[in-house]
Amino acid sequence: MATMQVQLNERTSQVIQELASELHQTPEDMAEQIVTNGIDMMRRYAYLKKRSETVDVEQVIAMLRSKRNDNPPDPGDELPEHLKYLLAEYR
Repeated sequence: MATMQVQLNERTSQVIQELASELHQTPEDMAEQIVTNGIDMMRRYAYLKKRSETVDVEQVIAMLRSKRNDNPPDPGDELPEHLKYLLAEYR
């Protein structure tokens, strides 16, 4: 396993220590998890950013607004009652 030293500002270090304490972990383990999750997030961001540079936005908007078929939702696909207000807000 390779090691790397990274200097953190006092506030970031304090947050890591607080999270580690709340989650019953060592600050080092907590920092490693934070870095690992951050790397995963940045990979996704880089992938999506690269893809966004070649997309035809108008074509995507047109596709999203068009009716692709007239099939009703499959059983279980219906919007739950407590979320139906979203349809009214969308229209």
